[in-house]
Amino acid sequence: MVDKQTPIEKIRNYYEISKYLNDTQKIKLKDMLGITNDDESRINGLENETEFLMMIYLLGWAEKITSIDESASPLTGAKTSDFLVETINGKKLAIEVKSSKKYQIKFSKKLVLEKKNFSENYNCEAYFAIKLAGHWMLFSNQYIIEHNFKISLTKDFVNSELNDILGERIFLFPRGLEILSIYSKKKIGIGIQHPHYGNLIKIQIKIFGKKVYTVTTQNKEYLFLSYVLENVQDVMSNQEQEIKSLDSDRTLILEKFNQDFSLLKLSCFLMAPIKHMIDNDSGTPYTFELFKEKMKGKDKTFINRNLVLNSLDLLDKEGYPITMFLNKEGYRLGDLKIK
Repeated sequence: MVDKQTPIEKIRNYYEISKYLNDTQKIKLKDMLGITNDDESRINGLENETEFLMMIYLLGWAEKITSIDESASPLTGAKTSDFLVETINGKKLAIEVKSSKKYQIKFSKKLVLEKKNFSENYNCEAYFAIKLAGHWMLFSNQYIIEHNFKISLTKDFVNSELNDILGERIFLFPRGLEILSIYSKKKIGIGIQHPHYGNLIKIQIKIFGKKVYTVTTQNKEYLFLSYVLENVQDVMSNQEQEIKSLDSDRTLILEKFNQDFSLLKLSCFLMAPIKHMIDNDSGTPYTFELFKEKMKGKDKTFINRNLVLNSLDLLDKEGYPITMFLNKEGYRLGDLKIK
């Protein structure tokens, strides 16, 4: 039966089953299905499609999202896009998702025109969601044509329409923010776990050396900050991080910005808790696909756009000047009424 499967069927079967498997089981499944290196690339493409879907869902500006099953397209030779999206502002898009680990990508004229024709059949505007070197951008079909079917992260990022159309936001964080975390392998924590150090039992936030917020198991009023700031800690850990063993049980981690300015994106705040579950070392598999399935039910994500923006407002009001960019102009976050 496996030998009679088309490449698309093999990839779809692997992708649907693998979300419930650990790494060892995934390798066995690949061998059983005969997954090739080319198939691996297409599987990675499916994973990026799901990541993009979850990202625009969490950003909150996509009112309706329709995912298109391309496996039926070969029957009639139809050329489709990956998603039909209607925004809260009434804009209708047919979005094709493409990705590369490199800093640039090139499209064939044929592909771009095919997506344009598909979008016109559904009275939508043709767009490409492009992930280069881990960064998402959004461009119209026309933009890609005008730029000779090439997109570069360094040259084109500032022209991405992800902010204007799907609600992405870019922030500039200065020096002066510090986060102290204490983990315990024995004590009950406040809901966050570290794969090596145990349960988070305390988190303290300092602005220019002043303690402004502390969360413990006894004081959970600002517990939400521990989730919202996971993305900040990811960035800080690559700049300045000190890890100290307090005793046989507890570990202290101190993180801070050591660069004059650090660029952070709203989508990264929203996605960080999910990515941490995906990257955990517990052996329990977790994927964007599983998160998507969870969101179909009554469970809703514990972090959303308003929570992130309100949390950053709290820091701004405590004297930490966060800049947000709108229409390529920077504004003090606390001065903006529309976010």
